[in-house]
Amino acid sequence: MPGQRVFLHSRTLPVRMVAPSLKLQDLIEEIRGAKTQAQEREVIQKECAHIRASFRDGDPVHRHRQLAKLLYVHMLGYPAHFGQMECLKLIASSRFTDKRVGYLGAMLLLDERHDAHLLITNSIKNDLSQGIQPVQGLALCTLSTMGSAEMCRDLAPEVEKLLLQPSPYVRKKAILTAVHMIRKVPELSSVFLPPCVHLLHERHHGKAVGLPILCFSSVDRRIENRMGTPAHRRRVAHTHRHTRNRLSCPWPPPFTSPTLTPGILLGTITLITELCERSPAALKHFRKVVPQLVQILRTLVTTGYSTEHSISGVSDPFLQDQETCGAEEVWGGSRERARPSQCSPPCWSFLLSSVTPYPMNPSTFQFSTQPQVQILRLLRILGRNHEESSETMNDLLAQVATNTDTSRNAGNAVLFETVLTIMDIHSAAGLRVLAVNILGRFLLNSDRNIRYVALTSLLRLVQSDHSAVQRHRPTVVDCLQETDASLSRRALELSLALVNSSNVRAMMQELQAFLESCPPDLRADCASGILLAAERFAPTKRWHIDTILHVLTTAGTHVRDDAVANLTQLIGGAQELHAYSVRRLYNALAEDISQQPLVQVAAWCIGEYGDLLLEGNCEEIEPLQVDEEEVLALLEKVLQSHMSLPATRGYALTALMKLSTRLQGDNNRIRQVVSIYRSCLDVELQQRAVEYDTLFRKYDHMRAAILEKMPLVERDGPQADEEAKQSKEAAQLSEAAPAPTESQASQLLDLLDLLDRASGDAQHPPPLDPSPGGALVYLLDLPCAPPPPAPIPDLKVFEREGVQLNLSFIRPPENPALLLITITATNSSEGDVTNFICQAAVPKSLQLQLQAPSGNTVPARGGLPITQLFRILNPNKAPLRLKLRLTYNHFHQSVQEIFEVNNLPVESWQ
Repeated sequence: MPGQRVFLHSRTLPVRMVAPSLKLQDLIEEIRGAKTQAQEREVIQKECAHIRASFRDGDPVHRHRQLAKLLYVHMLGYPAHFGQMECLKLIASSRFTDKRVGYLGAMLLLDERHDAHLLITNSIKNDLSQGIQPVQGLALCTLSTMGSAEMCRDLAPEVEKLLLQPSPYVRKKAILTAVHMIRKVPELSSVFLPPCVHLLHERHHGKAVGLPILCFSSVDRRIENRMGTPAHRRRVAHTHRHTRNRLSCPWPPPFTSPTLTPGILLGTITLITELCERSPAALKHFRKVVPQLVQILRTLVTTGYSTEHSISGVSDPFLQDQETCGAEEVWGGSRERARPSQCSPPCWSFLLSSVTPYPMNPSTFQFSTQPQVQILRLLRILGRNHEESSETMNDLLAQVATNTDTSRNAGNAVLFETVLTIMDIHSAAGLRVLAVNILGRFLLNSDRNIRYVALTSLLRLVQSDHSAVQRHRPTVVDCLQETDASLSRRALELSLALVNSSNVRAMMQELQAFLESCPPDLRADCASGILLAAERFAPTKRWHIDTILHVLTTAGTHVRDDAVANLTQLIGGAQELHAYSVRRLYNALAEDISQQPLVQVAAWCIGEYGDLLLEGNCEEIEPLQVDEEEVLALLEKVLQSHMSLPATRGYALTALMKLSTRLQGDNNRIRQVVSIYRSCLDVELQQRAVEYDTLFRKYDHMRAAILEKMPLVERDGPQADEEAKQSKEAAQLSEAAPAPTESQASQLLDLLDLLDRASGDAQHPPPLDPSPGGALVYLLDLPCAPPPPAPIPDLKVFEREGVQLNLSFIRPPENPALLLITITATNSSEGDVTNFICQAAVPKSLQLQLQAPSGNTVPARGGLPITQLFRILNPNKAPLRLKLRLTYNHFHQSVQEIFEVNNLPVESWQ
């Protein structure tokens, strides 16, 4: 009977039932019919056992069918590594059915991490040398999908020969494979440079209509007519008609139909772009073809090649737009992900997809949902920092910017890339204003993606074209009310960048209104931005104080740590506003004590200027009568509140102590409060209370002098340091240099100089006072003022495709065993670095602590870098070794690098 195997022996006849192996379609139906995951695993385990048995038996006829089932199991996420060697056997077969499934399996099951992928190099080389176009296409697809650097070096001559083949079908695949090779091995640029000039003259181009239609090309219909039952062939024919109706293209196509494959011109533009990005010699060489590229783009804008290449009213967006190199299509302005299972039976969808005219690796062809206009991108690269090429493009860019229809998504893609090109080359001033106005129109678009792109682009341009971007300020401010968090965040960043001295009042009103209603995750950024803008562009001190108070009242818990110190310095430096400030802060504190930064500033201000609060002679606000008991009760309320932080209680306790010298009444209440906190659990608060109580008991005669008003504190920061440095230099220049005299002081100077020379120090001590007393003072002070340690030089430890990692070192003088390493990641390439993670390890004798990085994205073209702090404790001063692991995404590729840094400066650990 079918399904039974009978074993005959001389004795009893045992019978063992063996379940038959399922066909691919039956396997899919049974897996889909499983009601639980356990049933699905049981079906897959049984079928995988049959597949292993078939592989062991070495059945060459049905090997490709077993591998096809295994690939479907792999697509579901189950292990299928045991089929890797079967892929190699099928690739080496002479049958096309075997080769097709074998190459598909190699693309899915093999990659650079497996040594087995190198074993198919000879098979690919032999297939590329054959004259059978479908076999050459399969080999090129596999090479461009999982080809390693070694394979690319070995097979580069064969791909170079195929670039000049007469068949467009093979040439297009060879061009795209060359793109992958250059990305893997940039030194191969010289190999593919000569054919590019010839390919650029190719007029043959066409649209790639995505994955489903390519799965059912005429290659399969002519070569594989005998494959499958008549019912299967009828299903395939039905799928052909269904796909034709969806994509509205003629059927059946000719064998090398240009309307089914990405054009030679499109592939050539991509190849030239990669060459120019990776080779300065290629960039200089291809700047000579800028007029030809301009003419090609002008033809597309004005006349186009043919009506069949017009999509949504835009002439050949597939040549202008590389969006079609993926499995997402733009038809009629809408995006729809093409899934093979929607237009074909599952048993055919992934088997026949192996003969697509281009590889399916996303890292090779930039599967992108955002349009990337290839010709304009190439013009942007060629015109960057080159005035002659930029001048050649100006007229064309103006024509594209004014004539492109923006009612469709394809037109928006072309227009956006035009704007990027205008901004990146040496374009005319009027053309840059036109580009900014286009982005301003994008802000009015109903599509959120377009508005986000416009906000991001305007944020990059606000520094170079500030006045042009300012014209769209009302529209940008309106975008703050977007419900989408990413849009409102971009609008906030752009709004803060648009603030200047002329519009600071109006912009601050808008931003403060947004601060009151913005989401919690944006409050910290909004509050910090408002404080920085107010500090930079404040028209008056009173306005500055009012702005900070509003921020502290609205979002006090979200402000930066230095907001309290900045406001106290600001109030302390505005003597005419002391009464106004203390009254405003007292009113705010009486209404709400939950905002800790506000409570700290109010407590400090009440302690310093409590006498002005009680006088009530401020003319700028309404008169307010406050007595001493109310002030003391409010500060006691802060001390007793469960919402108060230990630092806030310290501010309140100090304010009470200062009020003891500013109030006219009895201080017994203040002394009682201070004595209570002598036994506080918080050590710092307890120490303050003990010290203050000692002032009351033992040094009451000195209390008034000790608790006087704080003097004006000089502000820290780079600007203050620079001003101090300039004033010091001016003072040194104004002083006349005294004439040297032979005295005891000069002899002492010579003695010190000899000691310095003996110790190897090349620095000379400063000139001494000629008097003996001055020399003695200098000699006594010399051990107390050692020279600062020499700075530790920075170190570059990593660089790849524009991504660079630098290390800077600091050893705090108070703790020489501690080393602070700041990791700085920069990006000078054209693509953003995302999901950046840096991990480190040190020897066991050291202790390492990793601080949180400043972000995980490094913008392209020198954007804001990522910094991360490493704290390494090395008490034994052991030689320092550092092992780093970097993981990030760049150019749609996942990058992981592990390396050891052994050349750290000796000063970092000795």
